[in-house]
Amino acid sequence: KCLETWKYGHGKRFFYLIDPRFPQFEPFLKLPNFGAIAEKDKELRKAALDQSKVIFEVATPAGYDPSKQYPLLLALHGGGSTLEKLKTHWISPRLRQEFIIVYVQSYLHYDLKTFGWAGFDPRARDEIKRCFQEVTDRYLIDERCKIIGGISAGGVAALDFAIHDIIPVTGVLGVCPGKPR
Repeated sequence: KCLETWKYGHGKRFFYLIDPRFPQFEPFLKLPNFGAIAEKDKELRKAALDQSKVIFEVATPAGYDPSKQYPLLLALHGGGSTLEKLKTHWISPRLRQEFIIVYVQSYLHYDLKTFGWAGFDPRARDEIKRCFQEVTDRYLIDERCKIIGGISAGGVAALDFAIHDIIPVTGVLGVCPGKPR
């Protein structure tokens, strides 16, 4: 039934991150047509990745004054997440009152509806530079406080972007990051 469901979904241009290297797919390896289904899934995901880009949403502090400088927090979601889920985190009263928060969603599709980050990803590095530039061109940022933070895979990406000086930040917050390579 799983094979039929995946094949039906593929007909609707859905993809699921079906990767035979993942342990959860081991029971399927011996089934006829699983290889073809995994290849179709890979093809659909690649087509989506070719069209995808990093997106972001900016939240300004309560009482925002465009003539005033504010500290900046760039927040990255974890693997298998979205911009909307990310916005339910990084919402402390202090952040809401004092910081410009930039919620950033990766271009890297995990499946049709969720995204993740990969460390040392040249495309993600270029995209985060673009986002950072757009934000710093639009808002007055306190140069003494530019922080990037991320959860899990986003924490690894935040460390990568900071350590390799992809964007000029003054601090990094990693919430349960994986161990960077």
